[in-house]
Amino acid sequence: MSPVGQTCASLRCATREPSAAFVGDALQCEPTRLYALGEPTHSRRPSSKPREESLWILESPLAADAPLEAHLEHLLAFVERRADAFDALRSRLVHADFFCLVGSGNQGSLNFAPELLARIAARHIELALDLYLDPSD
Repeated sequence: MSPVGQTCASLRCATREPSAAFVGDALQCEPTRLYALGEPTHSRRPSSKPREESLWILESPLAADAPLEAHLEHLLAFVERRADAFDALRSRLVHADFFCLVGSGNQGSLNFAPELLARIAARHIELALDLYLDPSD
């Protein structure tokens, strides 16, 4: 969305194994967040539905006012630098995606360079966009 208010992005790797810690071991990186199979989906509500997958999440460290493309570029470069390790663990993953949040207080547009999309597609990583728009504008 242009203009965009706030953006963030993360690399999410999901597995049906009891723990997704092996992702961080393979990529030599600590996750921002790590969730285990069977844990409640909401930590504040222990009776919430249990997780059906273990999840390893690495969030972009860029500021929320950075362009979404910059967040994606940062995370994609992380994966590309570890391409062999990432490819080796793919068989243990249910899916991997770049999960993006976009908040805007007004109408706008969301555009990505074809080169960035081609690089994401080459890594076989899904792109998920979660859009939050202020309906009063």
